[in-house]
Amino acid sequence: MSELQPKDLVGQCFAVHLAAAPLIEKEFGLSAVPTLGWISLSNEELFHTDEQDLGRYMIEGIPSRRMNLHCWLTLSSFEIVDITIATSFAIVNGTDEGLGGVLAKHWSAITGGVQYHPQLVGEEYLERTGMLLNIPIHQLAGQQ
Repeated sequence: MSELQPKDLVGQCFAVHLAAAPLIEKEFGLSAVPTLGWISLSNEELFHTDEQDLGRYMIEGIPSRRMNLHCWLTLSSFEIVDITIATSFAIVNGTDEGLGGVLAKHWSAITGGVQYHPQLVGEEYLERTGMLLNIPIHQLAGQQ
């Protein structure tokens, strides 16, 4: 089995954070809840899907496997852990800056005009809408 490359994380925020949650819980003894929502960066909205569309997807299903929605972990201590965002930005923008980076801060300590906007918590929404992709979660979690 080949090792994951940074490019393999782009567009895989759901799978990565679902795989990481139990590992973080075990290591730090804190609850790590998958959180779905969007990010604002200065005045730009990233990954924003309005609540009406999210509700409609529960009834009708999602229109495609690619959805304008982001996933991160929210810890019971109110830290946000985002394993994919820095690497995704680096790959998409063709730069090494941020490659392999992880955002892990208390929500109130995040600076630079970045704000996380939670809309849904837990993995039930992903299951009910069929958004959970069939990817090798064991590979993301470092298991064989």
